[in-house]
Amino acid sequence: MKILVFSDSHGATSGIEQALALHGDARHVIFLGDGIREVEEISFCYPERQFHLLAGNCDFGADAPSEAVWTLNGVRIFACHGHTLRIKYGLELAIARARAADCRVLLYGHTHEAYTEYRDGLFIMNPGSIALPRASSRKQFGLLEVSEKGILTSIATL
Repeated sequence: MKILVFSDSHGATSGIEQALALHGDARHVIFLGDGIREVEEISFCYPERQFHLLAGNCDFGADAPSEAVWTLNGVRIFACHGHTLRIKYGLELAIARARAADCRVLLYGHTHEAYTEYRDGLFIMNPGSIALPRASSRKQFGLLEVSEKGILTSIATL
């Protein structure tokens, strides 16, 4: 199962729409915050896909939580925007929260910097920013693949 992971669109939707078109086989979409209203609107155009949405520090008044645990294809995923866990100062709090929730995957945003790592049984990924990436001139998003063979995280660009 392929899952698209986006963060930090800040109102720009063209990158998300491009990635959705390129990865028509992804039935799940995770958005990690900062641009939730526009992603909610996009979700109505794709009723065949399940959208999992979080609010970020710039999503004023949004009803969505800033963190959640989801089980997709039998794998527990801890997802957060990251601002409430001081992610810009390190991964420790987010890793502790993911491990406490017995998750195999940690997804976070907020920094606009793509990152992927495997650390002691935990797959960690920040998809970067689909609109305003910090360390790249190209829009970034994440691909999370979950199958009977295992878990794979990767960063894609547009």
